[in-house]
Amino acid sequence: MKLAFFFLLILITLLALMSPGHADCSLNSIVEKKVKEALSKLGFKVTGCACGYGCGSWNVQGYETCHCQCSGMDWTTARCCKIS
Repeated sequence: MKLAFFFLLILITLLALMSPGHADCSLNSIVEKKVKEALSKLGFKVTGCACGYGCGSWNVQGYETCHCQCSGMDWTTARCCKIS
């Protein structure tokens, strides 16, 4: 009985670690990393943004990231220009 309980405890722990909420790399961090790599290699900088749900409140952070300041955004786009 103790062996079965121990096995069940280990199984639950492993399943919890495999859930998407415990991943070391979130989708947002992966996308942001890829965008930064692409922008820096090509010489583009973010000059403007647009956000979903009619949100007009945004700012550009570090010439590389659009930050929409409304909750519940379903999409964000960046306008980029090549700076030489």
